Amino acid sequence: MRFRFGADVGLVREHGGTVIIIDRGQEIEGDALLVALGRRPVVEGLDLEPAGVKYSERGIEVDEHRRSSQKHIYACGDVIGSFQFTHYAAWQASIAVRTMLFPACAFFSDCDQMRIEPQGGGGLNWRNGAGTQPFCGPVGVSA
Repeated sequence: MRFRFGADVGLVREHGGTVIIIDRGQEIEGDALLVALGRRPVVEGLDLEPAGVKYSERGIEVDEHRRSSQKHIYACGDVIGSFQFTHYAAWQASIAVRTMLFPACAFFSDCDQMRIEPQGGGGLNWRNGAGTQPFCGPVGVSA
């Protein structure tokens, strides 16, 4: 198995069961091709600076209740830079809404069945997949 990060693939074709790609003029052959595209938070155009909301290239900074640096502004889903899956964003939204409707939950840990850490999964083991036919899920090599 060979990884090519930042490839600039100009052509992909198959010949006799072999996958052939052209990357910057170089022809590369293999048994299979796995394409992995990254995701990033898109916060441009949200006017976060005038609102005083702290953010970075990793996304909007939030606490475990999904409150931003402006405690009356909440964020969840792709803009906070955590797992980029619909079911995870919905779970984050439920935490934000619960905190909005029941502010005492922000101060008492017994309100939370699953506490989470800001900016990530908090050690939770999230399963995910893409809605495709046939089904596909995440795959990768961890460092």
